[in-house]
Amino acid sequence: MANKANKANEEIEVNENKAGSLEEFLLNNPVDLVDEVKISDRIPFTFKIKAMDADLYEALQKRYTKTYRKGKITYDSMGFNIGMIIESCVSPNFKAADFVKKAGVISPEEAVKKLLRPGEIINLATFIQELSGFDKDTEELKDEVKNS
Repeated sequence: MANKANKANEEIEVNENKAGSLEEFLLNNPVDLVDEVKISDRIPFTFKIKAMDADLYEALQKRYTKTYRKGKITYDSMGFNIGMIIESCVSPNFKAADFVKKAGVISPEEAVKKLLRPGEIINLATFIQELSGFDKDTEELKDEVKNS
């Protein structure tokens, strides 16, 4: 599955070479990235997604993490993925009341669950995470810095 995130990364690399400093790079490369992705062979259309910002990421982490009195912590990863899709999917807009109604459900969460298979939810959430900067692990980034 090819997506435009690679193209966006290439454009950022080109801009990075033109930037004279880290400050210039950060100021000239906004975080509000948008991309179109194909999530499965079943769906012949692309989804338009946008990157999460730090506030949204933090809010979703808090919403789907529960701490109980005895110190037990649970994390609802599927809930997090669905929440991320609802907040970051531009088209279709799962938050739109008319879309939810047409899906025959009462909430955006139910619409995502009804209209997408679990693997498609994971794929779409993964694309959103990649667009939001979670595409490389820290060891990979450390190696890149060492080799530059």
